[in-house]
Amino acid sequence: ECVHKNPIKLPDDEPLLLKSTTIPRSVISSENASCDADHRLILVDGKAVIYRAYYKLMAKLHYGKLEDANANGDWVLTVFTALSTILRVLKLNATHAAVVFDHDGLTFRHTMFPAYKMNRLPTPDTIVQSLQYLKPALLAMAIKVIEVPGVEADDVIGTLAISAVTAGMKVRVLSPDKDFFQIISPSLRLLRFVPRGSGIVSFGIEEFSQRFGSLQPSQFIDYLALVGDRVDNIPGVQGIGEKTAVQLIELFGSLEKLVQDRDKVQNKKAREGLLADNGEVLFTKRLVTLRTDLPYHMVPFTLDEFACKKPEDGGEKYMNLINAMGSFVDKSITSSLESRTRDLWSSY
Repeated sequence: ECVHKNPIKLPDDEPLLLKSTTIPRSVISSENASCDADHRLILVDGKAVIYRAYYKLMAKLHYGKLEDANANGDWVLTVFTALSTILRVLKLNATHAAVVFDHDGLTFRHTMFPAYKMNRLPTPDTIVQSLQYLKPALLAMAIKVIEVPGVEADDVIGTLAISAVTAGMKVRVLSPDKDFFQIISPSLRLLRFVPRGSGIVSFGIEEFSQRFGSLQPSQFIDYLALVGDRVDNIPGVQGIGEKTAVQLIELFGSLEKLVQDRDKVQNKKAREGLLADNGEVLFTKRLVTLRTDLPYHMVPFTLDEFACKKPEDGGEKYMNLINAMGSFVDKSITSSLESRTRDLWSSY
């Protein structure tokens, strides 16, 4: 058997960086309404993970740091890199986990605002192909995979996260999406990708305060309504930037109070922008507010379904799938992924 002295590393093989933590009716079945304090639920934004895997891989290829990808290997390495990321976060003492993806088709936000996300480029073919294999791989690992039509993955994650916190669990959400800032709490922290490299950092109330001063996480939607969100093609109020938005919400307390007393705003540009508003900013607040109250019939899950466990078949289906995909890439990559997966299962 060939032994690689310098095996190729996936983009997510670098150390995981974490900072210390300070700090409506649950959709989770009532039979599990009270949870052990040591229960930790990790919710993964599946689309964000696959996109990050793809672009990290493309960056490696661009700079000549990865030579093991070709027309067939690129999608395999994208899948393997995404799995590598998920394995890393599941090692953070997760007792329960789920990976949530956007369902195909439009959502209620597109109905509210037809221009929503219209600035997005089409999904790269490699990602489309990768998703066809990532989801079966996760299921073969006995990881819960969720897609709910008509709403975004963010709303499903928001609902599950708040329900789990209400039930007494600690929750971690793996996603770079700043929309999740609005649900941060002492029991709910985010795991965010660093802008460069492959690190992941914990983001909670302390980090939020360092960035947004005295604002509370629940006020983030007021802030976001003022500044807008170019990523989602959501306009803000003309003349109001990030710093001014924070100052205004700190001063007036809420977006509604600010709109009501906008003629009292001292900043000329901000006042003119608010006076020109015809209700758009309050509409935007509704648009950027995460749904944390999806009804049980849309997310009909019990806590047991999220429990981290070894597959009933011992992982045979997963290993077969990994090895089939691995035929397109260096064997050391497949072996590493297999070893790390078995190591995770042995901890359950």
